[in-house]
Amino acid sequence: MTHLYTTYKGDVSQRKHIAVVNIRAHGHINPTLGIVEELVKRGHRVTYVVTEEFVPAIEATGAEARIYQSLFPANITMKRQRVEDSLDAMDLFFKESQQMLPQLEEIYKDDRPDLVLFDFMAWIGSVAAAKWGVPSIQLCSSYPKSKQDSMDEAMDQLPGFADFKEKVAQYIDGLQIAGITLESVMFGRELSLIFMPRMIHYAGESFDERYQFVGPCLRTEHNQVNWNAPINGQPVLYISLGTVFNDWPEFFNQCIEAFGHTPWHVVLVIGKQIDRDQLLEIPDNFEVHESVPQLSVLKHAKLFISHGGMNSTMEAMLHQVPLVVIPQMLEQEITAQRVAALGLGYYLKPEDVTVDTLREAIKTVAGNECMLARVKQMSQQIDDAGGTARAVELIEQRLFALVNAN
Repeated sequence: MTHLYTTYKGDVSQRKHIAVVNIRAHGHINPTLGIVEELVKRGHRVTYVVTEEFVPAIEATGAEARIYQSLFPANITMKRQRVEDSLDAMDLFFKESQQMLPQLEEIYKDDRPDLVLFDFMAWIGSVAAAKWGVPSIQLCSSYPKSKQDSMDEAMDQLPGFADFKEKVAQYIDGLQIAGITLESVMFGRELSLIFMPRMIHYAGESFDERYQFVGPCLRTEHNQVNWNAPINGQPVLYISLGTVFNDWPEFFNQCIEAFGHTPWHVVLVIGKQIDRDQLLEIPDNFEVHESVPQLSVLKHAKLFISHGGMNSTMEAMLHQVPLVVIPQMLEQEITAQRVAALGLGYYLKPEDVTVDTLREAIKTVAGNECMLARVKQMSQQIDDAGGTARAVELIEQRLFALVNAN
C-alpha cells in the first residue's frame, strides 16, 4: 500500500536544523535512520549525536555525526536480565544522562538546533531542548508509558525504586529549567513517534493524540542488501537473539541439535561473542553467521526464533513471518506476551528452552494458517500506520508551526 502524505515544502531558507540525540545501541539508533535520511532528502540539516562506531551509519543518511563519550562500552553483550536487574540498568542510563547533558551543551553551544528529536532512553535530549528554548519530539522504539501504566505499578514494588525516582527528580529539579520536572519529562512531551502499530502496545488505547503510532521507519538502503536463499527451495528458519543478549552458547547448541538434519534451512546468527569452537558440529542444513542483513533474510523466512526485540518483531510482522519469542529482558517478555496474546507466534520462556520444547514450538507455529492470517493482518496494520512518510510528515508539521510562530 502506497501512502501519499502532505509534507511541508517551504522555501529553503525556512528549512531547519534538526538535532537527534540517542544512546549507544543499535536497537535504538537503527530505527531512526529512515527518518533521518528522509529529513535530509527534504533539505533539512540534521546533526546526530552518537559514539564513534555509529558515524558511518549516520553519514550514510546524509546527516552530520556529532561525537559524545558514553559510559557504555562498545558492542556490549549481556546475559539474560531478571526483573530485579532493571533498576541497575535504569541507574546506569541515569548516570549516562547526567554526563551527557554538559556534552550536548558543548556540542551545540554555537549551533543551536531548531528542533530536537530524542530517543526515549536519551530523555536528556528533551531537557537540553527545554534549556535552549526549542521544541522536542520523542522517538520511541519500545513501549511508551502512560500515567495509568500497569508496568509502572509493578516497578513501584521493586525495592529501591521509590528512592531511585526521588534521586532522578532531585537531579531534574536541581537543573532549574523552567517547566522541567520528573513529571514533565515522563509525560509532558508535545509529540511522541512510536515505531509500532497501536495494537501491539498492551495499553495502546490509553494514549492520546500526542502519541502517534507510526510503525517501523525503514531505510530504502536496508532493503538493497541481499542474502541468497537456498536454491533447493528448503523452507528458511531464521534464529537470532539480537546484538546485546546473545551470549548463550547452550541455546545455539540446542538449536543445532533440534533442527540439524531436518527439512529446514537454518540461518543461525550467534553474534560476536560466541566462538565457533563452543558450538556442536554444524549440520549441512545450517549456515552460521555473526550477523546477517536481517530484512533480506526475513523476505525468505517461514519462521523466526527471536529474542523479541521490538525492531525484530516489527520487521518479522512486516514480512509476514510468524515468531517463536524467547525473551531475554523485561521489555522482550512483554513483547512475547503480546505476540502470544495476539496469535502472532509462540512464547517460550528461556528457562523452559530444551531441544524438545524448541521442536514443539516450531511444530505449533509452522504451517499454522490461522496464525499466519493474523500475522498478515498485523502486517497490513503496520503498513497503514505510515512508517517513515508519516513520521516525517508529523515532524515537518511541527517545523511548519514553528515557522509560522516566528
